[in-house]
Amino acid sequence: MKRKNFTCKYAVKITAIILLELLLGSNGFACFNNDSFQDQKNVKKESSHQKTDNVKKTNSQQEIVDTISVDIKNVALKDIFSFISDNYGTEFIVTGQLPPIFVTVKVSDVPWQEVLGAVLQSHNISYQLIGKKCYINADNVLDTSNLSTFLPSKNHAKGFGDPDFQGNSITINIKDVELDSFLRFLSNNYNFNYALNQLLKDQKITVKVQDQPWNQILTNLLQEHHLGYNRIGTVVYIFPLKK
Repeated sequence: MKRKNFTCKYAVKITAIILLELLLGSNGFACFNNDSFQDQKNVKKESSHQKTDNVKKTNSQQEIVDTISVDIKNVALKDIFSFISDNYGTEFIVTGQLPPIFVTVKVSDVPWQEVLGAVLQSHNISYQLIGKKCYINADNVLDTSNLSTFLPSKNHAKGFGDPDFQGNSITINIKDVELDSFLRFLSNNYNFNYALNQLLKDQKITVKVQDQPWNQILTNLLQEHHLGYNRIGTVVYIFPLKK
């Protein structure tokens, strides 16, 4: 297994990551409130990108799948391109002028192509990945609300977005907490992979719910704030809907 870190060479601006506390009961019941969201003011010098080479058997052949774990907040998209180019040999060919975009992603052990697709689609960026080249058309804007859910990763467990999925029940009582902090709580405890549109990095939420499945709480929360979501593989990307 090879491990590569997404170092400061790629990250121009990485802000503090809010650490969340989770109190678990014997029945898997989770409860947290505003006291759980403490501002640690710790700036990570190095983001937790890592590359692993997992060998999976497909029929009689062996298929090498490059997976990656990412935990970043407000990192420039161009630095993501540089990381992928350096580590996976992918060339980015951009038509038009991309606006400055800063990326927030938290995923664990998923194919890097899913991460890239989720990041680009969460920002309405049209792209096509062909072999070792990624063609990006900055002038052709995607309508993410009309995209179909992508096929899930092979052999992945059911998760958020699957019709018959039901997550663990949790109790929440929070006020004016960043949406990203809540999503990180879900990621840390329920294997929830996500990419967030940069317009939502400061989105505040207030939730008071008792003993409900976390996926239903998140679905209701997104609807309440007029936010859309879609999924590539196991990576859920969240974006503001057009009004």
